[in-house]
Amino acid sequence: MTSKATFDMEDKFMAPFFVKQRVSIEKGDGIHVWDEEGNVIIHFPP
Repeated sequence: MTSKATFDMEDKFMAPFFVKQRVSIEKGDGIHVWDEEGNVIIHFPP
């Protein structure tokens, strides 16, 4: 599934109670997370 497909499904089925962050995480390992397109994002938790 692509991020766009995930966001479209979220727009269709999720209630608009929160500000949406357009990030779709597929997997994570330590401080690294990957989106559905395979891009690596380094996440530094507080």
